[in-house]
Amino acid sequence: MKKKLHPQSRNLQNSGMELLHTELKKFDFCDPETSESVSLRFGVQPPKTGARCRVEEGVFQTFHTPRTTATFIPLHYEPNYAYPLIVWLHTPGEDERQLQRIMPLWSLRNYAAVSVRGSVSFGNDGLPKKGFYWDAGSYESAYTSVLEAISEIRQRINISPNRIYLAGCDEGAAMAQRLVFRNPHCFNGLISFNGGIPEDMMLLEHLRELQKVRFLYLVSNSLRACPVETLCSHLRLLYSAGIPLTLRNYPKMGPLLPEMFRDANRWIMGGIESALF
Repeated sequence: MKKKLHPQSRNLQNSGMELLHTELKKFDFCDPETSESVSLRFGVQPPKTGARCRVEEGVFQTFHTPRTTATFIPLHYEPNYAYPLIVWLHTPGEDERQLQRIMPLWSLRNYAAVSVRGSVSFGNDGLPKKGFYWDAGSYESAYTSVLEAISEIRQRINISPNRIYLAGCDEGAAMAQRLVFRNPHCFNGLISFNGGIPEDMMLLEHLRELQKVRFLYLVSNSLRACPVETLCSHLRLLYSAGIPLTLRNYPKMGPLLPEMFRDANRWIMGGIESALF
């Protein structure tokens, strides 16, 4: 049975998203087109650890490293072309195999991708939940794992060193931002799916380097990482600091909506095309 929201709760949620929609007008980006959302739970089932599978010939693989990773080799891979790389930090409760469900929504041709398993298992605290999540205290190990995953996939396929995009959802997006804010020289773009901006990252210690990194924030009605007012305040600060920032708002429920991936695809490819001319 679908749970009904209390009228007061619905009003608070709507007022929060109205505030975010108002903030959109302060950024140089148009309102998105809306479309019906669909479940991400579709397609080929995730492979067993160490296995390999294909989705319309795009190849997914998982590898045992110090932290398990999954990789995606694009459809009709061309060795002479340097591909953009997406580094995915999964949603809490998932693992690196979430990559297999999101890449068909993103693109099976345009990118190579790698996903790193979260730093903490839900089972470690005795809870019956499965999957992994990201802990702010495990930043150093996450940073090492991401760099190792990038290095490993670059040894196997042709990756453009100037087109590496770090992306994540919820806590994965928060960890992705920690990595980018502290190491902007390692990445060319950040894509946050319903992620809040960590408070301790707002000091902007590497401002000049951050101004060379592109940021995309995708926010739906399912934002739970922080209050909408806090996100708006942080985005205003980033924007006023001269950081290239794009914000898109989706007035519907769902942490990972198909239209988010379509917009992220256009955003990445648009940036690549503009750099060529």
